[in-house]
Amino acid sequence: YTSYPAILRFMDLTDHYWTESSTSAFKNTNSARTYLWERLFVSDLNRSYHLEHHLFPSVPGSRVASLSRFLEKEQLIA
Repeated sequence: YTSYPAILRFMDLTDHYWTESSTSAFKNTNSARTYLWERLFVSDLNRSYHLEHHLFPSVPGSRVASLSRFLEKEQLIA
């Protein structure tokens, strides 16, 4: 019951492009890379890999960073 849930909610809201009417995850979802201080003080649960989460929702959170690096290496995401 602190401001922490509000911060997490704000992070979730900024991971989507709400003005896009498309259902494509590539057009309406954002993945933002976080700084170390954000991971230390806010969340280190790979919350910033939102596009990857929408593309492959069954991948465990502990593996999403590896998935993101693979997709970037294969030039499937920017």
